[in-house]
Amino acid sequence: MFSRILVVGLCAALSACFTVEPRSPEYLRAGLEPTMKVRTPTGDGPFPTVILLHGANEPTWRRGYSDWMDWLVARGYAAVFIDSASARGISANAMMGPGLMPSERAADIFIMLDILRNKPFVDKTRFALIGMSHGGDTALDALVQAPPAGPLKGLTEVPPLGLSGLKAVAAFYPGCRKPVMGVRVTEVYDRSWVQNIPVAIFQGSEDSYVDISLCQAVVKRQKATGSPIEYHFYKGEPHCFDAYYGNDSRCYMSRIPAADAHSKVETLLSKAFRSK
Repeated sequence: MFSRILVVGLCAALSACFTVEPRSPEYLRAGLEPTMKVRTPTGDGPFPTVILLHGANEPTWRRGYSDWMDWLVARGYAAVFIDSASARGISANAMMGPGLMPSERAADIFIMLDILRNKPFVDKTRFALIGMSHGGDTALDALVQAPPAGPLKGLTEVPPLGLSGLKAVAAFYPGCRKPVMGVRVTEVYDRSWVQNIPVAIFQGSEDSYVDISLCQAVVKRQKATGSPIEYHFYKGEPHCFDAYYGNDSRCYMSRIPAADAHSKVETLLSKAFRSK
């Protein structure tokens, strides 16, 4: 699920392997909407809505995401999961390689917000993102690439409302990955965002899938600009500590920090959704 960057050895130049092909809004809308899993509280709504962004590697849909969706619904929020790999007809195993990098996948957020604004169960003034690993990088890259800064690498045209209504971002164990031989895997590595949107980043000290110092540098940089950002660091904890995504010696749920992280997300969302 959370693999390291793949080394592609059969290309004459690495940059030729990691090409980003901008997609039209129509293309991504047609791919993403059928992959949506939606859960809502009882009643007609509209509800504040949280989009969940999965990590890399198959399968994309795991118990941990289902548990997060139930947790969100219990607190009065609509929860929407999307499959960025299936939307493009690729395997999630190719993510972090030439198949789909966070800098390209950031386009999905703009398209999903555009789709959800037209759903009757959605409060189009109150959205949040929760991204895990690759999904966390994707959420942060959407902030960086949003107009007026741009450019949005994965889209030929940005929907008119952009990130309008986005109130909070929770990024779990992102990598804030640096360029690989000149190829920009993420934009957040060395570019700041300017949106006044509360962000919380969660990382464990024993995460062997990412270099935690890279995101720590991002947090320091954003704090220096006055961004509303929180950094939650869990000593002794691995990658994907927040929920059950499978059995892996380097990626497993840890109940006490998971409960603490959920509590912090609850506070983040409660404050962010308090006013329209």
